[in-house]
Amino acid sequence: MMARRSLAIHTPVRVTWSRLSLFWSVCFVLNLTAMPLKAYFSETFPWHVPPLAPDFSLTPNDVATLESLQSLAQSQPHDTGFARDASAYVLWYPIELPAQSIPDDVGCMHWMLAFPAAALYGPGLRQFVCAYLARNASMRAAMPSTTNNSTFFRCQVGLVVGVPSMKFCLWLAPVPVNAAGITTRVIVAFGGTTYEPPAFAYLKFAARLYLCGFIARSVWATYFVHYNTLRSNLQATSPPLSTYARFDIHVGDPTYLVLSHPWVTLFLLVEIYSDVAYQGLSSVRCSQLQDLWQFALGCLYGSRGVWFGYWAMRYSTFLVKRWHWEDAFAAVDPGLLATASAFYAGPIFYAMSNIGPFVHLLQTLFSSNQNDTALEIFPVWLCLFITIGSMPLVYSVGRKWLLRRRPRVRPAGSDTYGHASFNDLKMRVLHGCLVRSYARSTEHNTVPVEGGTLYRLYDIHPGYKKLPLISHRGADCFVDCYLPDGTLGKKMRLSLLGCLDRQDRDPKWALDLCESCQRSATAAHVGSISSITHGDQLRDPEKTEAFKVHMGANGCSWVL
Repeated sequence: MMARRSLAIHTPVRVTWSRLSLFWSVCFVLNLTAMPLKAYFSETFPWHVPPLAPDFSLTPNDVATLESLQSLAQSQPHDTGFARDASAYVLWYPIELPAQSIPDDVGCMHWMLAFPAAALYGPGLRQFVCAYLARNASMRAAMPSTTNNSTFFRCQVGLVVGVPSMKFCLWLAPVPVNAAGITTRVIVAFGGTTYEPPAFAYLKFAARLYLCGFIARSVWATYFVHYNTLRSNLQATSPPLSTYARFDIHVGDPTYLVLSHPWVTLFLLVEIYSDVAYQGLSSVRCSQLQDLWQFALGCLYGSRGVWFGYWAMRYSTFLVKRWHWEDAFAAVDPGLLATASAFYAGPIFYAMSNIGPFVHLLQTLFSSNQNDTALEIFPVWLCLFITIGSMPLVYSVGRKWLLRRRPRVRPAGSDTYGHASFNDLKMRVLHGCLVRSYARSTEHNTVPVEGGTLYRLYDIHPGYKKLPLISHRGADCFVDCYLPDGTLGKKMRLSLLGCLDRQDRDPKWALDLCESCQRSATAAHVGSISSITHGDQLRDPEKTEAFKVHMGANGCSWVL
């Protein structure tokens, strides 16, 4: 009997990994790593880019470009459709125009909104449309055609900071309905090019591959490597120093660590700028609802505008910290933001392409050359993506305003901060799946919870947030501590110390770092933040409480 008890006492602690959390964490990593390559859902791979560039000459009657776009449209013999190849796209559908003339600009704008991708029309295309609508049906039928197939068209060159980057053509093909050839039904088509030089396409592809590798390495170096130290420290916790026989580690989501890297967000912003031609394709896809699959592809590609938001949240931190505005913003869940952007990007593009005031606003942002044969795209592109990218900042300020109107009071000893429900939406759903197997038991509801001290610090002084606008709750690690009889003894919530700003430059709020203090053997294996309440130890006599940071053994960066 004594031998059995002695054997049980010296049984080493087991450290296991939650398979479901590990699976989802790997999925999150793969999603983050492949993020730059998702552009190829819409873009052309460099080895498929044609070697010859389209004609970027500043001529409104570019028959060669028109015939190229028309042949692309003829690949789908339907009155309504969307076609695309390696370097161009076309959207077309029929419109029933009024038989009478529309001489005024207001009426012209009203009917122009029914045309495909009207928001992309520069002054030249608008003049062309209004001149056509200013004639009645008989006069339109008598108009001399500008091509051999009774098509009326006009083209324009799209410039990006003065560099010809794309070409657009709009053409009208009347559909005869009687012997006189008089009709009010017209097939309206709008097409554009997405050509980029092959060398540039390969350079961009190589840069994206490099960024994928950089993200993967960054995730390992800033996140997963800390699990090795945690596992080793927990394994070193052996009876009788610990009352627990097994620790089950739930891995978190490393998205925060990637988005907090300044170079990643900056590179993604530059990468978006290099894809202006494909942003035009995305906006055309989102401007219509006839083909919902094309609309969905446009939403997916347009959601990349959220990188403006990531960049804004990351770099506005310098101003927020400089002026101590941390309390004016609520931390935004990066995973929820990425998901939401895929849903709101498309409707924003659709509204800006079909609602009169928005279309008029965008068209006024276009600057044209003297002959109205070219227009500068950059101001419109910037306006669109600032709109999409500013959504996270607007949400952050708005959510903070709502929280202030409905303050949540948490007792000082509350375990709310350490509970899995105090998490980002994606991780709340994940943890809900993890506990489903024993959620019916009252054991799960009564088990003690420790950790989450960082969030209590944030409530005391928001300046302790290293990145006030980005939530790091999803990156937290949870550890289930099981007793020798297999029952769950407690749950620990661990946060990375790197998410904390110790306020080294502010003597009043600075957190001392204690690496050699003697604490209990159990607590030494992970870091902790202790409270100082004795008046003779407080730096500021007006403060009733201060804190000290204790590093875990072997430099463990996880803190309770």
